[in-house]
Amino acid sequence: MTGTTLGETDDDCYNITRDPVHVHDRPHAADVPLSRPRFSFDRHSWRRGERCVGMTSESDQQIRQALRIAPLFYVTDIQKAVAYYQDVLGFCTDQIWGHPPCFAMPCRDGCTVMLQQTDDESLIRPKGDRSDWDAYVWVFDADELFDEYRAKGAIVGYEPMDKLYYGNREFAIKDLDGHLIAFGHHLEDKAARLALASQKGNG
Repeated sequence: MTGTTLGETDDDCYNITRDPVHVHDRPHAADVPLSRPRFSFDRHSWRRGERCVGMTSESDQQIRQALRIAPLFYVTDIQKAVAYYQDVLGFCTDQIWGHPPCFAMPCRDGCTVMLQQTDDESLIRPKGDRSDWDAYVWVFDADELFDEYRAKGAIVGYEPMDKLYYGNREFAIKDLDGHLIAFGHHLEDKAARLALASQKGNG
């Protein structure tokens, strides 16, 4: 994994630069015709965690600029933090950058969390202390994932519950530094899957 390189000394730990990853997959700007986007809004799309399907432009079929988003969490111990994300939350970490090691990007199913070790405790300000999320992850089945995490000893923020006013079923897990990460699926999506499975079973 070569997406990020940190400085070679302790003092340069925050001097982060990025290699040109996937540049070969991206059309040159001159190849993309300029056009005025046509905007509309699908009020349901945000609940499903999808790309804003109602916001379209003529160049949508040629290039997708917004690919992923990742939160940055400051942690007290990068080794322990990475171990928790790997062993408990099922993320993968190919590398820890820095001298000494201080930065990592655990990833699971295309979802990435950036972890930065710091000696300044004032930078570690998890919203979980106020019952707010630090990140929200849309998943295929929140109940199945919760069972997996509970079996591995994850720190539970709250157990699965239905949030009817925005249509999700979700739970939340805390990491070792208190960051609260919610995991949820759209209620209608799972209901549709169950109905389809029932039809196939009866057929």
